[in-house]
Amino acid sequence: MTKKLKNFIDGKPTESTTQRWGEVYDPSLGAVASHVPMSTTADVKVAVAAARRAFGGWSATPALRRARVLFRFKALLDEHTDELAGLLTAEHGKVLDDARGSVTRGLEVVEFACGIPQLLKGEYSEQVGRGVDCWSFRQPLGVCAGGMAFMHDLQARRDGDITIVAPDVDRETLTAMGKHGVVGVRLNWVRRPSLPDVASADYRRLFATLRELGWHVEIYLEGALLASVLPKIRESGVHVVVDHFGNPDPARSIACASRPDICANSTRSIRDTTDSRTRS
Repeated sequence: MTKKLKNFIDGKPTESTTQRWGEVYDPSLGAVASHVPMSTTADVKVAVAAARRAFGGWSATPALRRARVLFRFKALLDEHTDELAGLLTAEHGKVLDDARGSVTRGLEVVEFACGIPQLLKGEYSEQVGRGVDCWSFRQPLGVCAGGMAFMHDLQARRDGDITIVAPDVDRETLTAMGKHGVVGVRLNWVRRPSLPDVASADYRRLFATLRELGWHVEIYLEGALLASVLPKIRESGVHVVVDHFGNPDPARSIACASRPDICANSTRSIRDTTDSRTRS
């Protein structure tokens, strides 16, 4: 029986109130290893309430003491690096050395935060104008939340990165992303109860814009469903990359001979995209 994961709220694992669960696969076996909760509004409210309770005491804690907490956290990360890397390998399929590198990058963020006594210093400038002084100071704002993408700006500028957007995203937003190194849009449609209509006006407009920008579409979808969407996407002229080798059924072979339409289109798309990047 697969285990059900919990949210981490108020310093402890907490059961979700959800009735919806996502499957977490062991990529080496293609088998479901655990289930992750699709958290509800009630779950979020519990987390916000816990953060709000902690805010008063934490915000009043001197920066030096906060730094000591972070240093202890860093020590725990150092101690459990191999364990954390093993979790990344089990859930994301990374080789162990690459997984250790991911842990190291996270550790670097903690090391930066350990310098909080210096980072929280304000600034003061006299006479920036006649009779005008200018100063700044930093204060805790309160409870906040962020949805973070795994994207390093410098790496993105060098190698290119992928983003996930709504189909009605405007061109200006995409252009701004392009200035930070984004070169493609990911359609993360695997294990969905139903697929979006790629022939809709929003998707046709999105694919046309991506073609004009020289970006590509990266699609993550079960191989058996690719035939229902791939030809329509390619009609727009945008380059297409099929992620995870078309996500084949682990119990069956890829069987390209039986699906020449999908295999030929996927191979051509990958080759076209690679050629485009080489020329650029």
